[in-house]
Amino acid sequence: MTTLLSNVSAPARLGLLSLSALLWLGCPSGSTGGTDGGLPSDPPQVTLGIPDTDAVGTTFRLNLSVSGCDTVKTLVLLDHDQPIKTVAYKGAPTPVELSFDEVPFNHQVAAQLLLSAKVTCGNGRTVTSDPQAARFLPVAEVFSLPSGEQVAPDLFFAEGSGAATTFVGCSEVNGARALVRVDTSGAIKAVQGSLPFACSLSSVFMDRNPASGTRWWYEPGVGAAAFDASLNRTSYFTGKVQSLVVTSNGDAVALITSSSGLTACGYVANSTAPNAPTAPTFCRQASGIPLTGPVLNGTTVSSAYFDIVNSQASSTSLNVEKFDYTNPAGATTKYQLALLPPYDPVHPSYPVVAFHPDGSTLYYGVALSNGQAQVLACSTQGPGCSGATLRWTSPSFAESPLLLLPYASGARLAVVTAHHVYFIRTDTGLAANPNAINPTGALVANGVQPGNGNDIYLLFGQSQTGLPLEIVGLDSAESGEVFRYGLLAGSVTVAIADDGQPWLRVGPKLVRPLPLSTYRQVH
Repeated sequence: MTTLLSNVSAPARLGLLSLSALLWLGCPSGSTGGTDGGLPSDPPQVTLGIPDTDAVGTTFRLNLSVSGCDTVKTLVLLDHDQPIKTVAYKGAPTPVELSFDEVPFNHQVAAQLLLSAKVTCGNGRTVTSDPQAARFLPVAEVFSLPSGEQVAPDLFFAEGSGAATTFVGCSEVNGARALVRVDTSGAIKAVQGSLPFACSLSSVFMDRNPASGTRWWYEPGVGAAAFDASLNRTSYFTGKVQSLVVTSNGDAVALITSSSGLTACGYVANSTAPNAPTAPTFCRQASGIPLTGPVLNGTTVSSAYFDIVNSQASSTSLNVEKFDYTNPAGATTKYQLALLPPYDPVHPSYPVVAFHPDGSTLYYGVALSNGQAQVLACSTQGPGCSGATLRWTSPSFAESPLLLLPYASGARLAVVTAHHVYFIRTDTGLAANPNAINPTGALVANGVQPGNGNDIYLLFGQSQTGLPLEIVGLDSAESGEVFRYGLLAGSVTVAIADDGQPWLRVGPKLVRPLPLSTYRQVH
């Protein structure tokens, strides 16, 4: 039944009239919104598609699609509402690539983008898409496998230079752990599956020795082995290896704990019987618990130990010992640098120390009463760490150090705490940069990789033992952060090739980043 307007009360009529006015007001005078003067057509739409919102590549890729336009007059890509590129529309979808010069970094790498697109139709109608967040780390090259598998092992060292660089690490081959060498295509170039003990993420690989051509690898608390460029094992020994140092001819001097205490033992790398355990050429008793790896200056081995002075553990000390590895039966020089608090076997605590590369100075982390800490630089040429033997005292830090790492040929000291990384000049003890480098959010420090020069790479993760989720690169301590990139899932790591080129593993991809000087340009 038809309802006549005359049969509707006045308030209802007003409501109908108001609704009619509302519908009419939706189409402004002089414009129907369509192309034929009829009812308005659907408004135009522009859709922005980003295949990878956490991108690492040579360019940043996206695509644009437009609907509801008779013709596309202009199409502009925006970042944070600012135009960055005009796009020639070629149909849905239109691929777009942003080169390094077109990306708005806003003084930070990786670029933190907030992208949208604005389209203007031929009839003048305009619309802007909703913004989408993305991140982009520009790099020189990306290597990936079609299967999506990792190109390189989880952790690796890089050997060689340029296109001939290869990557060696511990990986699983045919269900067993093995040392594997791969190239940038992921092709396996060498495998060593006949290991005297399993490799792991805890494996420590020393630098290749130029005289012998061999490289030592040790598994903490298990043993050590040397191998050549083809991954052929040349020597190995087992034992609770704490650390080792490689001599000028490629042999090893290892610190090993046993039921009788700590010993320093020498092993020859170029054994003639690599399939049998290598007997030590010497072993000499050492003192206490090793606190850091030994260093070698000429033929002098320097080691730092934590000593429990008596059976009641009421007194402990920090000591340095030195001996000539070419004369292992000779005298040992031993200095006590500091007396320490009593030893608590239930909650053992050891000082964090590191040697200058020449062994002349020991850097020693000291807790302060206010929960902060500082570093003392102690001469290893005499007893104590005060007066003439105290080289300097650093500024205080917000947390106690987890690691002290000299780098840049010993000119800088990285002081790594759980939530901060500080940098100290080793000539003066002053801060090389007043600002610490901190992990993002709830991440904590879990790795450091010095470069071949003044560069250094910091790794942060969910824990101190897990694989890293974030990497920060610095070209120098003074200049500070030059790039930062992290993953929500997967992991990232870094290694330095013989030519100084850093290589990253970002998730399953192998990445050669741009020179740090290029990243520095955007700061």
